[in-house]
Amino acid sequence: MSNDRQRANTRLSKQELTRRVAAYQQHGTITKAAHACGVKKSAFHDSIKRAAELGLMGPKETLPGYAIKSLIETPNGTYMRQAKESGPVYEATAGPAVKGKTTLVNSEGRIVTQHIMERADADQQRAAITAMVEALKEDLPRVSIMPAPKGCREDLLNFFCLTDAHFGMLAWREETGADYDIEIAEQLVTDWFAASIDLAPDAHTAVFAQLGDLAHYDSMETVTACKQACFGFGFTFTEDHPSDHPHGTSCD
Repeated sequence: MSNDRQRANTRLSKQELTRRVAAYQQHGTITKAAHACGVKKSAFHDSIKRAAELGLMGPKETLPGYAIKSLIETPNGTYMRQAKESGPVYEATAGPAVKGKTTLVNSEGRIVTQHIMERADADQQRAAITAMVEALKEDLPRVSIMPAPKGCREDLLNFFCLTDAHFGMLAWREETGADYDIEIAEQLVTDWFAASIDLAPDAHTAVFAQLGDLAHYDSMETVTACKQACFGFGFTFTEDHPSDHPHGTSCD
């Protein structure tokens, strides 16, 4: 059976399948019933098989999402075993490149089970990163273009050192004497760089050193590594907004 035919049959409504079953029962053969319904013989045959799966040809209709797997005649009547019906016809994934895929299909090409590993290709990754960068740039402060210095001192070097900014730390002045959060940290570093660059001489060379503790913590948990002690935090790696509570977090 072709995929196009199988897809067409899985899209047929229950009412249409019931109509074709009635035509088949009336005319007695696939050929005559297909002609009466104005459907190709092959497609009509597939739709009858689909109707039989759903119990529309007896002994009784299946539960929604289930199909008949076997019928056993017993002294007390027909025993019908149902199982979850197969999924749609397998189609290659569009968009992300498939890193690995294992697909089990039945004799009609319909998916029984499938395990898929996908990853974006290089172009998609590049586009996603570019879009993220452009979005982040929207909130960055802008400065006017400054004229280049007329000259510089070849014998001078400007050294800009940043340490212990602790982005993510949350402090409350009622407890610590001064407020501190991620917005204050950002403004502090921005103002410091603006003032440092403005006051620095026109040196030929500059060195920027970030000595450590740029972030307040470096894991998914807001606790110290050794003693697992909690500390105040203004954001987590899964959130991009400061905590509304002045203490950030607490431990039992």
